[in-house]
Amino acid sequence: TQVEPATMPGDSFEVLVTPPRAGTFIYHTHINDIYQQAHGLYGPLIVLDSGATWNPDRDRVFIIGDNAQYAPVLNGGHLDPITLTIGVPYRFRLINITAGSPGAEFWLVRGGAPVRWRPIAKDGYALPPGQTDARVARQPVSIGETYDFRVQAPDTGNVTMEVRRHNGSLIATQAIRFGRP
Repeated sequence: TQVEPATMPGDSFEVLVTPPRAGTFIYHTHINDIYQQAHGLYGPLIVLDSGATWNPDRDRVFIIGDNAQYAPVLNGGHLDPITLTIGVPYRFRLINITAGSPGAEFWLVRGGAPVRWRPIAKDGYALPPGQTDARVARQPVSIGETYDFRVQAPDTGNVTMEVRRHNGSLIATQAIRFGRP
């Protein structure tokens, strides 16, 4: 392990890492971490298999973190509606990097009821075949955890990614519309 030098405002340095495998990971600060994370010093690290190409149209990140008021927000609070195409498989990467929301749950709902999705990875590891059956789209994601799901809408319509506390109260929503190509 090597500790990098402090970086002054306006300065930069390059870090090269060799990850142990492809998957969904997180970066965040460890110096004055509560303050710095609440001001946006966190994010996803998406590692792809050798030869794979990132496709931001089909690979979607939903990350819950803290804002400057230390309240949990989804994707930094910038939640313009997303339009996706029916019949196309998408990878939804769910991440919790909050300082105080260990009981956060991600729900993908249509008309108030959860739809179905297929789990494919947890904390950067592909799931074994016995754990990848489609199921109701509700997933607790504790602090520091990541989950990846395959989502494919069979028909047009609106769904909502909801983030809720363990008691069911709503933290944030992201509108998603499935339409024709």
